[in-house]
Amino acid sequence: MAYKINNTFGTLLVSLADGTIDTATTDIALIGKGYAGFGEKLNENLVKLLENFNNTTAPNNKVQGQLWFDQTNKRMNVWTGDKWRPAGGPTNSASAPTNAVQGDLWFDTTNTQLKVWTGTSWTLIGPSSVAGSGVTAAVSETSPDNTGSNQTYLKLVANDAVVGVVSNVAFTPSGTDATAQALVSAGFSTVAQGIQLSSAVGSASFRGSLTGTADIATSVTVSANNTNNETCFIAFVDGATGTQGIETDTGLSYNPSTNVLTTTASQAQYADLAERYEADCDTAIGDVVILGGKAEITKCQEDLSDAVFGVISESPALLMNAKAGDNDSHPMVALTGRVMVKLQGTGKAGDRVVSAGNGEARVADLDKCTAFNTLGRLIKDKYSQDTQLTECVIGVK
Repeated sequence: MAYKINNTFGTLLVSLADGTIDTATTDIALIGKGYAGFGEKLNENLVKLLENFNNTTAPNNKVQGQLWFDQTNKRMNVWTGDKWRPAGGPTNSASAPTNAVQGDLWFDTTNTQLKVWTGTSWTLIGPSSVAGSGVTAAVSETSPDNTGSNQTYLKLVANDAVVGVVSNVAFTPSGTDATAQALVSAGFSTVAQGIQLSSAVGSASFRGSLTGTADIATSVTVSANNTNNETCFIAFVDGATGTQGIETDTGLSYNPSTNVLTTTASQAQYADLAERYEADCDTAIGDVVILGGKAEITKCQEDLSDAVFGVISESPALLMNAKAGDNDSHPMVALTGRVMVKLQGTGKAGDRVVSAGNGEARVADLDKCTAFNTLGRLIKDKYSQDTQLTECVIGVK
């Protein structure tokens, strides 16, 4: 009488006639009643089950739930009824597996990335960078500082280059530890508290809008505005060093299209208008000068000179031709306003001032003064006969 071979669900797989053996229905030999030499086939079946059909190629007559050890890839697989699925590990392939179930893992061999099937799509587990593009990630790292204390920080890596470091403390990396020295080589000889960009990446900078206080800004990127007809306000800071706020004064503005600087200021710290001129001799503050000599100006050596031009100034309110030279080669010559003058003898406020020779000045009687030789007026009484720097207003006849 034939054997009826059913699977676990009670479904008939095959009917075995007496004295026969079936090797086509499954990957083990199904032995009929009275088959001679059944012991060999039975033992081979046990070995196949023991080694999970170990082979370089998949079994041909698999049944749902059957195991196969892939000799080539050294992986255990299970037949789901429509595909071989790794048992306890991800699927390794260049393309996404089909008929995936929620929780299945797939190692994308093209991009060397691990992904998981959420039930609707493959979601990346990691790494974030694809094969051949280098590491691009935020990497947590710990290394010792120069005192031996371990410091933990976050490295911002783009295409294998460390472009930034985030740290909650400032520290100097160790000079002997390999990890710390790699950080130094990446452009971080010292690490600041907060976000710091690498000094080894030449173009590394913050882009777009940045709100907050910058620790140190060595430069800013600006663009030319030479023609726009608009009001631009000039920026100021409250102090020369340290953290300062940037401010503007609505009374001080500039229009690029007209090159006009507009201000509502009505006073200046200093009181004379000056211009730089090339001198042919050494000059000092308060010297009376004339045009001429071997350069543009020279000390006035004549008494009551009609050629008086101006007085060497110390700190003019407005300086013209400022980049012509320095105070030695191109001293600042006050042309009008309040200025200190080398004045001989005494005088009263309002007295007219004329040249006295040797780069000095003196007061003169009205009948000696002309529109040409009058340098200016004495502002305050002078009681000493000695030659002293005395405040005068020049340009006033």
